[in-house]
Amino acid sequence: MAPMVGAFKRGSIVMTTTGPSLKRGDNQMRSFGSNPSTSRHFVPAHAAAIMAAIAISAGLQLSAAKADETRLQAPPATTGTCTLKTTEYSASAPEQTTGSTTFVNVGDGGSITFNQKKAGCIGGTFFANVGNELASDNVHLQVLLDGTTECAPMTTGDYVFANAGLDFSSHAVGFFCGTNIAQGSHTVQIQWSSGGGVGGTAQMYQHMLVVNHS
Repeated sequence: MAPMVGAFKRGSIVMTTTGPSLKRGDNQMRSFGSNPSTSRHFVPAHAAAIMAAIAISAGLQLSAAKADETRLQAPPATTGTCTLKTTEYSASAPEQTTGSTTFVNVGDGGSITFNQKKAGCIGGTFFANVGNELASDNVHLQVLLDGTTECAPMTTGDYVFANAGLDFSSHAVGFFCGTNIAQGSHTVQIQWSSGGGVGGTAQMYQHMLVVNHS
């Protein structure tokens, strides 16, 4: 069965961390800023008790977190703003398998080639029902832009997309390839491997790739 592909436009998708009120015709994903005049409009009053409980719980776990601080040295979050005008998608149902311990391309429905109309951001999401036949093995994933650029956060070569077991539970990951990608033709390719290196076979079916770009 051939993958279902397509593209659509409806206003803009704007990702931002701070800024003014929502613009008509735009969908926005916003994180809470430090300015009360902007944050308060996004926090329902009834959530105050929940937020307080989370804060208390976090305080109780602070000592344990500090104990792990030396081995959990993660870089600070990266934030920014992108206007993404077009969404491309590819959906596929046939089962795929791989026993490779190095990355190989996901075949049917695993890539999208598109035209970037102007320099800007490229990102997206990937969803799949996936698992590994061995209880001691797992499934690794990476996303490549134009065959070379590793899209964040899967830049270490050992990103575990699914744990062991053929329960074929649903898994999804968001990815971001860059902020100033040149205009012209580009390809986003999903790659996977049987990541544990113990001889298991990774299996995948019913998956969808979505790419958002300028």
